[in-house]
Amino acid sequence: DGLVDADSMILRRYAARSLPRHTAIGLLDVDSNGHFQMDFTEDKCIELRDHMFQNLLCDEDFVKHRAKLLGRGIVRTGDVSYGGGVDKALIAGGANPQIAKLIEQARGNDNNMLYTTMAHMKDIEWCASFCVTDQKESSGEEKGEGGCSSFSNCLSAMTKWKEALIASFCTLHDGGKLTIVNGTAKGKSLPGEEDLGAQLAQLESCYDEADNGQTPGAPESCMEVAKSLLSIEDAWTMKDDSTRVFQEGNSNDFSSPRPPRKRRQKRNDTREAPASATSLARVLNADINDLRTVVSVGRSLLGLVEFSQYILDKEIFTHEDPDVVTSSFQQLKSSCLKNAIEVLSCSATTLGYILSSFLDQLDEDDLDETVIMKKAHSGKSSVANRKKSLGPAALLQLFAMTREESKPLLSIAGILSADAWFSFGKLVGELDVNSPLMLSSFERALLILNSPKSVSLNKPALDLLCESLLSPLTQYKYYLQSNINHSVGVCLYEQGDFDRAADYLDKASRFRRQMLDDLRGKDGESDDHGSGLSKLFNAVVGGMKGNHLLSPVSMSEELFTDVFKYSIGHGCKQLPRETFEVDELERCLSLTLEYSALTQHAGQKYQMALSFFQEALILRTMHVGKHSLDVASLHFNMGVVYDDLEQHDQAISRYHESLRIRLDQMSKATSPKFISELEDSVLLTLKCLGHVYKLTHDMDNAICCYVKAWEMVSKKFAVHQDYADEWSKMGLRLGLAVPVPTVIFDEMKASTDNENWKTHFQMMNKKELCHVFVEPKPVKPRRSRSAASKLKRELVRIHSTVMDLVHERKQSNWDGESGSTRNKLPGSSSLLLASLSSTFKTGGDAFEAALMRSSFCLGRMRLEQMRYEEAADYLETALRSKWVLDPASSSDSDSDYSLKSMSSRKQQAKVMDEDNPEEGQIYYSLGICNAALDDHERAVRCFLTAMRYLRRSLRRVDSLEVARVLFDCATSHYYLCNFEQSVSLYEECLRILKSYDIDPDEEAAPSPKDGSKTPAPKEVAKSNSFRRGIVLYCLVMAKAAIDFDAEASNLLNEAQMLLSSCGDQVILAYMEFLTGLFLHHAASQVPIRLRSITRISSTGISLNDGLSWNEMCQSALTLLEQVKNECWFDPLQEVEDSDEVRHLPLSGHICFTKGQVYELIDSVDQALNSYVDAANFYRIACGDENMYVASVLHRMGMICSLRTEYHALGYFNEALTIRKNILGGNDHLVAETLYSSAIVLARLNRYEASMERYHEALRIQMSDSQDSNEVARTLAGMGICHYNHRAYDLALTCLEGAVKIRKFRVARLTNSAELVELYGEECALGADFFNLGNIHMQMEDYAQAMQCFIQSRDLRWCHVGSGTVTKILDKYFSETTVDEDELLGLAHCLHNIGVMFDIKKEYVRSLPHYEEALAIKNAIAGFSAKDSLSVVDQVNQEQNEALVLQSLHKDHEFPRINKATLSASVTRQKIAMVYVKQRKYDHALFHFSHALRIQRQVLGKDHFRVGSILSSMGNALRRTSTPSETAIVCYNESLRISRLRFGQNHTTVASALFDIGNLHDSNQNFNKAMHYYQRALSVYRQKYTKELRQRLCSGLDRPRALANGVEGGTEILSTGDEIIVAGDASSPEKQIRDQYVLVTEALRRAKRQDRAIQGETRTCCVGDSSDAWMAFEVLLFRFVEMLSTYVVDPAQTVVREAIDNSRRRIESAAGHAVISAKDALDYQFLLLMQD
Repeated sequence: DGLVDADSMILRRYAARSLPRHTAIGLLDVDSNGHFQMDFTEDKCIELRDHMFQNLLCDEDFVKHRAKLLGRGIVRTGDVSYGGGVDKALIAGGANPQIAKLIEQARGNDNNMLYTTMAHMKDIEWCASFCVTDQKESSGEEKGEGGCSSFSNCLSAMTKWKEALIASFCTLHDGGKLTIVNGTAKGKSLPGEEDLGAQLAQLESCYDEADNGQTPGAPESCMEVAKSLLSIEDAWTMKDDSTRVFQEGNSNDFSSPRPPRKRRQKRNDTREAPASATSLARVLNADINDLRTVVSVGRSLLGLVEFSQYILDKEIFTHEDPDVVTSSFQQLKSSCLKNAIEVLSCSATTLGYILSSFLDQLDEDDLDETVIMKKAHSGKSSVANRKKSLGPAALLQLFAMTREESKPLLSIAGILSADAWFSFGKLVGELDVNSPLMLSSFERALLILNSPKSVSLNKPALDLLCESLLSPLTQYKYYLQSNINHSVGVCLYEQGDFDRAADYLDKASRFRRQMLDDLRGKDGESDDHGSGLSKLFNAVVGGMKGNHLLSPVSMSEELFTDVFKYSIGHGCKQLPRETFEVDELERCLSLTLEYSALTQHAGQKYQMALSFFQEALILRTMHVGKHSLDVASLHFNMGVVYDDLEQHDQAISRYHESLRIRLDQMSKATSPKFISELEDSVLLTLKCLGHVYKLTHDMDNAICCYVKAWEMVSKKFAVHQDYADEWSKMGLRLGLAVPVPTVIFDEMKASTDNENWKTHFQMMNKKELCHVFVEPKPVKPRRSRSAASKLKRELVRIHSTVMDLVHERKQSNWDGESGSTRNKLPGSSSLLLASLSSTFKTGGDAFEAALMRSSFCLGRMRLEQMRYEEAADYLETALRSKWVLDPASSSDSDSDYSLKSMSSRKQQAKVMDEDNPEEGQIYYSLGICNAALDDHERAVRCFLTAMRYLRRSLRRVDSLEVARVLFDCATSHYYLCNFEQSVSLYEECLRILKSYDIDPDEEAAPSPKDGSKTPAPKEVAKSNSFRRGIVLYCLVMAKAAIDFDAEASNLLNEAQMLLSSCGDQVILAYMEFLTGLFLHHAASQVPIRLRSITRISSTGISLNDGLSWNEMCQSALTLLEQVKNECWFDPLQEVEDSDEVRHLPLSGHICFTKGQVYELIDSVDQALNSYVDAANFYRIACGDENMYVASVLHRMGMICSLRTEYHALGYFNEALTIRKNILGGNDHLVAETLYSSAIVLARLNRYEASMERYHEALRIQMSDSQDSNEVARTLAGMGICHYNHRAYDLALTCLEGAVKIRKFRVARLTNSAELVELYGEECALGADFFNLGNIHMQMEDYAQAMQCFIQSRDLRWCHVGSGTVTKILDKYFSETTVDEDELLGLAHCLHNIGVMFDIKKEYVRSLPHYEEALAIKNAIAGFSAKDSLSVVDQVNQEQNEALVLQSLHKDHEFPRINKATLSASVTRQKIAMVYVKQRKYDHALFHFSHALRIQRQVLGKDHFRVGSILSSMGNALRRTSTPSETAIVCYNESLRISRLRFGQNHTTVASALFDIGNLHDSNQNFNKAMHYYQRALSVYRQKYTKELRQRLCSGLDRPRALANGVEGGTEILSTGDEIIVAGDASSPEKQIRDQYVLVTEALRRAKRQDRAIQGETRTCCVGDSSDAWMAFEVLLFRFVEMLSTYVVDPAQTVVREAIDNSRRRIESAAGHAVISAKDALDYQFLLLMQD
């Protein structure tokens, strides 16, 4: 750094240029010829790489000084040069001596970064190539001491150089040398030094991740960079604001008339510089060398991109992962292009300000003190110091030269920026061809080239110099425009936008033709730069006499010529290329014409497409020859056009020529990648050629084309296939279809003569549900799997076409349309015949052979796709073709010729060919299809036929092919329930497999000559062990279907050992299930009294060693749970869409077996849950009638009866049907199902059907015993059913009978030791007393009801413990001995006792009972203490309103929902109603809100009980001072629920409408009130009319009225609890009439008040016509009601009283004794009397 003289500068530059090469020579011995004389070892490679990269090319100091020194002041070829010095030449030409000296010094300090960059890249390439070349010869993978490879060093060196380039730009930008606008800082769109370290770290981390085996990450995606660049404006897209900038930044007004100029006084240069400079000062201070440096930085960044692509194309780093190398360089290119675009945009912005038209009239008067002082203090360099002595005129002259030099520089910047955008678009296209960002980048490049800023040179300069001095710039611009238009056209063509694509391609063609014309016309011309520059000076400068800035006075011709010529020469050196060849341009034009032809063809302009193709063909043939693949591509495309024009002869000719060239090139090619691409093109040509032959009805040649295509695709597909032995080839490379383990029920085994159980077994075990075991193989790459899948689809299409063509050829032969014989081969295409394989041309009918092979291959592929019907059709076609080709090959033929032929074939064993099958293979494939279609009988016949053929043709009885057929045949026998035959075949298969066992440690056999791979002995032994394990598993299943024995258990253990390492979790789970079955079977055989001392071991049941009985059961449950985790079918999914449908049978068996085990250990709940799942699975799978299904369905009904009655009834009905069919109609199990289903029917309000079931069950039960528990239970159920349907007299009779039986049984058990039974009878007696009390209460016999409730309460109080409720709850929380059901029953009794006091209006006595009941229910439900009654008194009105709104709009989650949750809400509702009657509305709202919250959560938001609470809440809110809006919300929600539940015309809806109208009436909103009143009245009118019509006309058939008011009735909870919630006994007729009258009066009153408010008066007493009609309607209804009351009803009453008297006498006689069987049978008489 300290050396400043010229000689030292030369030394420093030489060192910067040659130090890397000298370093390498110093490390390596080199002779005089430059050859290395020593061995290049690994250590020497590492040392060289460290010195070259880490110490030099990646060293920041070396890179920094090299960038500063290497390109500065170097005279380049073609630059302006004067022998006596630049300054002397310019002074001689009339230039200012000071300006001339400044020009000379500036050119000496010119820094061309492109020269430096190219030199640095050459060193990087040399070092990387040298190290990598010798590194391959050694290990190829080793890294240096620093842990970096040559690739990472190369990448780091390139990134370091990029960092140096950006640093030089940032130095200029941050120094203000590129800033014109005052206050402008480095924006986000400019590259910064702080980002460079991060970019380098990202690239290095990308390589490090890939080196560690990870997927390389993309720190900044190329797509994201493109989006960010396109979203911001640059110098070419933003609006020109130079006028505003200079007007705002300068105090003088350029546009105003100037005063006469006065001579300025000499300024003192010692004045202080102003704090800030104006925009004009910055423009005048701009140094053209700085701008050239910035442009060269941008060009150097583009050079980095070119060098990166060069490295990729050269494939230097072949030992590295290609994906990592490509990804890393793509990131580097993306970063370089981004920075290049930003740098060039920044330089163009500054150049635009310099060339602003606003500065054209600049003179000395516009230079203020700020400008002069800025020039005086512009820098410390010698150039800046010399500027201090310049006056205003010299400054203006220097600025004029700067402007002239800026014009070509701006054009160069525009071209380079467009090139950068074009490169960015191509980079985006490499990542995603369909990305819209690629097209946007291309369009931005075109926009820049067409921008006026890019054409900064004026028209005279272009016209005078474009043929000489500006030729490189013009030519490259045309070249770039043609390439961009071509790329845009290709992109649009691929996107299907053919019209726009044609326009762009046409522009590209015009540009290329223009360049060709210019190059061809330039050969005879001589470049006369001097005359052109002289004319340019006269045109530009000579005509501007009035311009003081630019005139002949201020700038001489010599100065102008020198400046312009130097600027043009310097700028053209920045272009990526300066010369073009005609041959290259013609090849490019040929490519553009080809795409233009393709575009015209896509637009169905065929003749124009042909003309373009023809021209492209001529040009391409001239330059690459007629045997080139590019020429073949044009021939092919022309053939496609002729094909579309239906000119088939020309199409065939073109296709043939294309095929000839491609086949010739393929025979010479050596690169596998190139050969693969050629095969794809040949394949496409063959298919197109075959299609044309097919159209011309030349079936022979068409078949030849497709057969050749098929052979090529088959050859490519074979590369992606794994090795297969005889077992796999015989099995069509399919996995082993393993049956799912099943359960054979005892009744199924007992009834061997019944074929129904076989049908059930086959329905449960379908072949399509089996598990396919695939031997583990190495996982192929995703790319290989995708290629194989594409090839397979292509084979399917080709085989299908071959079959169609052969069938069509046969049809034409049969119809006499073709004269060809059967064995005649096509002869019209020697080219095709020469390329066909020998198997197609030799022996038999070649076309029939093609049909047979295609049919078989299609059948195999359809088998893989599980399209079995289609596969069977194809295989049958193949079998028929096989018979045609060789009639003697049929194994079923018994002719002499057949026997002779077979005997001759036995002379030599045949080798199995997968593509050319024998008859045994076809039969086996047909057997697989039939087995998959569950036609196992036909499958067995096919397997046996295949086995006979294989044993004769292969001359080996124990071959692997025969073993594979034996396995599948045994599996079909298993599905046919021929278990003995299945066991025999499995054992034979197992014997053959054992004979093929080999030692895994023996030496591997030599590889065959065909190049195929032979697996190692270890892999063969492992594969054989897996196959034996599968066969053993199937053998165990077949044996277990016959009987469980010790041999089967030992075989299962051996199978588990062989398959332990297979990795197939499903097959391992199957064997675990079989183990669980064996454990359950062993545990079930142990008697109950011996279970505590029994153990089981591998030898059997013992008393000492092994698992205990409980451990056996727990082990079985653990195994079954593990199987469930692996093999489970979700019944909630659709069966046809579920991937786990094959687990359906096993899921049912798992649940069934778990239920059996749970029953063994008395875990009833778990057993019932398992049976629920099992029943669901069995119903899906089979649905046959058997005892197990009936039992499971009965248990499902018992569980579902408390939740979903409809499902329960279905299960009970199915169970009843099955049990009746199997057991008959008098079995106790039938009675059990009848009783349970009767309960469900009662809950479904199917009264008659329920009673029928009860009567039938009672008949069966009383035939065994008259005072049994079942009889009492059935009578109680009948009583509850009558009670729920308001038949209280019948209910009373039944329940009194049940109570008497219970009392009799309790009395009998009182002094016995059966405490458990006694406790159960007392619990049932308490429940019967409770139900009896409900009946008495409904019959208004309150004294008897209270007595029954008290008796029930006392019994239950004793069961839960004596004492107060608080003590009982304390005991409940602290102990587990309290019976929760009895405790809840006690709460029900307390609740109903409270109802009794409520009916008597003794609210003081009812509330304590309600509160005690609520405390118990809250405790059982698990509610928190904040819901207790103690907080009621602390609630104010505002909190109540908030609580109401919260209960309405907020969903609440309870810790648990049990049978007490909903019951607690009912008690709260009753407490709230008591508080309403006491006018304690705040207390009532508190309880209403909690009740509403519970019922919304449990019952749902749309339940009718929720609507009832909301209506009551609205009534309570209306009576408080709470705003009416809250009440309206409650009423509206109640109305919505009522409509949803009951419809529009229900009394509940009318009541809600009336409540809303009443609320509006109280608020004096009479219009709304009348609206709601009228809607309510319409409903009541309809109901009232219907009731009067029934009373008047129905007579004795009219049903009796049942008491069920709005607040009344019985609340039947979802848990089955029945609670009285009201006591209003008024009849429905009276309620409807009262409501009708009430609504009528309210409507009249509202109308009168509304008229009074409106000021209307009525003279009559009736009102308007509507009032008159309403009054008439009321009178009419009252008349009809009086007629019914005093005439019709008395007559009906007389008849009913007679019937009731008879019924009461019968009931009185039956009430004095315990009900006998005769009484129960005669009970049907009561039903007849009721009817």
